[in-house]
Amino acid sequence: MHIADIDNIANNGNSLFHRAHPVLKLVLALVILFAFISSYNLIFLGTLFAFVILLYLIARVPLVRIGHLALYPAFFSLVFALIMSQGNLEIAGVIIIRAIGAALSLIFLFSTTPYIDLFSYLSKFMPAILGDVFLFTYRGFFILLRKSRVLVQVVRMRGGFRLKFLIYDLKNIAAVIGLLLVESFSISERMYAAFVLRGYEGNLPKPDYRGYWIKEDIMVLLFLILVFAWTVIKHWMVWM
Repeated sequence: MHIADIDNIANNGNSLFHRAHPVLKLVLALVILFAFISSYNLIFLGTLFAFVILLYLIARVPLVRIGHLALYPAFFSLVFALIMSQGNLEIAGVIIIRAIGAALSLIFLFSTTPYIDLFSYLSKFMPAILGDVFLFTYRGFFILLRKSRVLVQVVRMRGGFRLKFLIYDLKNIAAVIGLLLVESFSISERMYAAFVLRGYEGNLPKPDYRGYWIKEDIMVLLFLILVFAWTVIKHWMVWM
């Protein structure tokens, strides 16, 4: 469900980040990620976190809709912070903000960049067969998601899920998961056969992106330079 929402936002968004070059957005996300994981200064991390929220607002990515995905790393970082901080609130804050900020930076990348555009560049640094496996898996996920919704609805209509009968529910859930697993193999085989009929020979052609710069690219580049310079200066001040 969350992947479908992110994919919809990335493909239908119309902000300057959505129109910018995928490579610039990828580098920007990696620089922000590095800034989060390499800093131990609570003020710097808090300011950087506010900057990431600003990027979401500029890109018009609904935080209420997908921002809750950052709650998963927040929960686990909270447990880790309670163990490692030993009562030091500053250390606990650093651990939690680093986890949430790192998650939000990657969610921002996938929310503003269609998977195909991003994948077309990442695939240049990995074996062709591995790239195709990732692409097939991504395409098959949404097919399997739709089938799972229908299957769960059918089971509910027939009384397959009852809160008072936990063992009965677990048996039905196991049956649903098993059926989806078998269906996933069937989907992969049909998808592979369809690609072979269309001339697939072990390597999918990757779409070429535009080779010229637009104003949105320059804006993202300025954000990138700002974060990079800010991080370098902050680390230089710490080392001095």
